[in-house]
Amino acid sequence: MLNDMILIPKHFIKSFPNNMELGAKVREFYHSEYGEPKENQWVCEYCGGDTSEVDSDYLVNTNHLECVIKMNP
Repeated sequence: MLNDMILIPKHFIKSFPNNMELGAKVREFYHSEYGEPKENQWVCEYCGGDTSEVDSDYLVNTNHLECVIKMNP
């Protein structure tokens, strides 16, 4: 079981209080440490844009709020 765990830097917890930001940082750390390809799951299905840096107030799931409103009048 011990091989299924990774250690993250302690400062991540205080530096990224938002759970979405922390999760993204942990995934980025994991991929950089273990050499696995980074898969961006934060993509707007309407415009194809990266939504990983967008504040959650402007997202609907992983889609831009603006795109959702435009496509669903």
